[in-house]
Amino acid sequence: MSAISVLSRARLAAVQFCYQSLFTDDSPPNTGSFIKHFIEINNDDEIEKKLDLSFFERLVEHCEQKTEIEEIIQKNLIAGKNLDNAPMMMHCVLIVAVSEMLCENTDIPIIINEYIEIAKGFLDGSYVRFINAILDKISKQIERKCKKKA
Repeated sequence: MSAISVLSRARLAAVQFCYQSLFTDDSPPNTGSFIKHFIEINNDDEIEKKLDLSFFERLVEHCEQKTEIEEIIQKNLIAGKNLDNAPMMMHCVLIVAVSEMLCENTDIPIIINEYIEIAKGFLDGSYVRFINAILDKISKQIERKCKKKA
């Protein structure tokens, strides 16, 4: 297995979940169904060894607050910019990153770094810099709403 951590893979999978739900304009009925579907489409019985399913499930659940998260992101965009006009992958990276900032106890610099690395795999440098700037701006205002489950 490569050096990518099981938490990093869970973050990437959560971004993929978000992308799928935006692309289809329809969220799965519950996270359990999505996780089952995710495992099936990846045709991988050993997925638990490759990503932290518990963390992935929490990220997906946090993303169910998408409207609230999008409002936070929109308030931090430059005047005249609209999140709806952003590339879908950028939209998803921001949603999942902000949801983790809100609801997990992960150090903020780690969160920003992880999602910047994900963005680099899908977006060009100008979008990556934009994501970095927005996440940094939001991180200075964030008030965590959830507590990490022990």
